[in-house]
Amino acid sequence: MLTAMGGQQLYWHTDTETDGWSGTYLLSLTGNRRLPTQITGIELRVKEHREPPSGALLTASAQGGEPIDTVLFDLRSEDKKPTPILVKDDGTHVPLFTSQTTFLAEAEPKEWRITTVGDCWCLWDLVIYTRVKNKIESVVVRADGTSNGPYFETISAFKDWKKYSTVHELDLYTKRFKLVRS
Repeated sequence: MLTAMGGQQLYWHTDTETDGWSGTYLLSLTGNRRLPTQITGIELRVKEHREPPSGALLTASAQGGEPIDTVLFDLRSEDKKPTPILVKDDGTHVPLFTSQTTFLAEAEPKEWRITTVGDCWCLWDLVIYTRVKNKIESVVVRADGTSNGPYFETISAFKDWKKYSTVHELDLYTKRFKLVRS
């Protein structure tokens, strides 16, 4: 309904080292070779930085979910290719692929929650790097799972809520709205 009404969904990410407006996507990979395939890298390429959207802001608290490995990219730097960070169970950060090696056997699935934190409305895609024996390959992944579809989006809000005409908070348990600022 939010999208049908012309709205955009925003997310907030927080852990022991990073917090900020974020975009979150599930990346599902499946081994499709007879030999084990090593995932050697994930690169995020920023296509475009825009100002966050304005208008009214509706906030709500987060819901629970299943535990899954989270890979974090911080888009707040000027780096067009930010470093992928693995968020460990205790909330601390380590560079991805320096603390673990990922291999996929034929038909074996692997999922990561790709979380991007930024103060922008950013368009981006991913490049997945693999190695089978000594052959290195890469594939571009966009929001629809193809290599040439629409870009992923990270949509943040302005830190200064005075830039919004109104700010409302939704209590997901009571299903009531509260006016925070008008």
